[in-house]
Order: sequence, then C-alpha cells, then structure tokens
Amino acid sequence: MHEHKLTVSWGDCDLAGIAYFPRLLDFCHRAIESLFGALSGGYAGLTVTRRIGVPTVKILGDFTAPLRYGDVVCVRVEVVRIGTSSVLFEHTLVREEDQVVCARFEHTVVVCELNDRKPSPCAIPPDVASLLNSHRRLS
Repeated sequence: MHEHKLTVSWGDCDLAGIAYFPRLLDFCHRAIESLFGALSGGYAGLTVTRRIGVPTVKILGDFTAPLRYGDVVCVRVEVVRIGTSSVLFEHTLVREEDQVVCARFEHTVVVCELNDRKPSPCAIPPDVASLLNSHRRLS
C-alpha cells in the first residue's frame, strides 16, 4: 500500500464548506503521482520523457463522510489487479484526525504510449510492473 497525505485547502471546498467531490478524485490522482515518484524521473519522467500515460477508463466511488477545510487526509492506494495493459487501484481516503473513511474509489487505468493525440494501449513496462506489484493488495 502507498500512502499520500495532504491538507484540504479553501479552494477544495464548496459553499457548504465541504470538499467538493471532484477534488477528492484529484487527491487520488496526486496519490498516484506520488506512487510513481519512486520511478526514475518520477511521474513526470514517465509521461513527459518516456511518453507513457495512465489515463483513467473507469471510476466507481462511495462517499461516506465529509472532508472540510483544514482536514488532513491520507489517501491510501492499493493495487488490486494488474493486467497486460490495465491496472485497478483502490483509493481509500481517511481523515487523519479520527481515522474515519471518507471515500473509497475503484479506479481503472490503461497504460498507453502517448503518440501524437491518439494514445494506444501498451504492455506495462517492467519497472512500472515491479513498482505496482510492490503496492499490490495482500489477500
């Protein structure tokens, strides 16, 4: 499992003072960027230099408790399944103060070569597969 902590900022909140739901998906993306930070060149090296992308193809989620301005949230990322060119992540967003699970998402990405405006799925590179396996859910 990979963990990434961040603080809910004022700009993350709606007029009710609750973190706006699309921002929670952004938190999950930041956690994936952090996970890929262990690769040589990090996430930027993977996408910009190596031209390998991980676009989202499916997200399912449950929102169970609010996050508010100033809350510290821990995004826990587990790799549930690794296919030939796809990865299923599970993100669990936990409010640090009381350890309440605020949201959970199943998030599927497809590994692609970023060629001109038409990405094409590709086999997961060995170093990426190794990193993903190190964060695989233990069942």
